[in-house]
Amino acid sequence: MPAAVLRRLLWLGLAVVLVAAPAAARARRDPDATDLKTVFLSKPPPDFVFDAGEGPQHLHDLTGKPVILNFWASYCEPCRGEMDAFAKIAKTYGDSVDVLTISEDDPGKARDYLRANGYTLPLVEDPSRAIFGLYAITPIPVTVIVNRTGTVSKVIVGELGWDELHGDIDAELPAK
Repeated sequence: MPAAVLRRLLWLGLAVVLVAAPAAARARRDPDATDLKTVFLSKPPPDFVFDAGEGPQHLHDLTGKPVILNFWASYCEPCRGEMDAFAKIAKTYGDSVDVLTISEDDPGKARDYLRANGYTLPLVEDPSRAIFGLYAITPIPVTVIVNRTGTVSKVIVGELGWDELHGDIDAELPAK
């Protein structure tokens, strides 16, 4: 067989493998998996201790109402773009939803950003990225929605807006 034909067959076989491999991986993927290696749908998220101004608390202590965890940084344009949606959620839903913004910025930098832009969102500073590591956060922004029973109902990697967030929170609240 001529070398040119062998090369074509080799390239064709490689193309078939490259197309079939992602489909096979998706078929084997855990249906409760998210884009985060340590966070799974319908399972409790990794617990951590935080102080957003009211003294040390565990995340699992917030069970009983939906919790929104937003991983962000002040230098991240998409992160800044979604802050209005989180502020509107906090204002619209009040005490029926907990919103925690978790920033990897140097101490004080995220707080200064929030204050300068009129946001009164609870902030957890994580400059050592301990919580980011616990959740296997690499690209930001990432939002994790924890339902009233304390399990993850949704993970959004990338910027989101009011409509998506509002719909997700409505789905987690008891019917009125």
